[in-house]
Amino acid sequence: MPDRKQRTANSGHSLIVWEALDDRSLRLSFVRRVHELALMEDIVSAITERVGSARVDRVRLQIGQLAGVVPEALRFCFEACAAGTTLEGATVEIEETNGRGVCRSCGAPVALASFLDLCGCGSADIEVVAGQEMRVKEVEVY
Repeated sequence: MPDRKQRTANSGHSLIVWEALDDRSLRLSFVRRVHELALMEDIVSAITERVGSARVDRVRLQIGQLAGVVPEALRFCFEACAAGTTLEGATVEIEETNGRGVCRSCGAPVALASFLDLCGCGSADIEVVAGQEMRVKEVEVY
């Protein structure tokens, strides 16, 4: 895919993606509006409000494994949401954090890949202590 050029636009209802396959071929697709698109719109808006007219070079996000967000989908939406803002051309880095909990029955620490995971003792009564994060960790301006 080194010669392919991809562009995106946010129509407000869906994400429009067009990709130049070669000089004569163009693939156009509509990606239904996923919640990651709305989340990224909010993230970009919050950052632009905060930094004003400063150009953004890099954005670091922290997304927990239990946050209900697909990091790759969020990354995909960044370019379209950043277009026309001070974030245009910036890179986005996403740090994924693991889900962790503590069993309320036996007190053991529990690694959580989902909210359905059980403790080794068989208990489902687990207090989630990490993995639900979704935060802007750092914004680098120049």
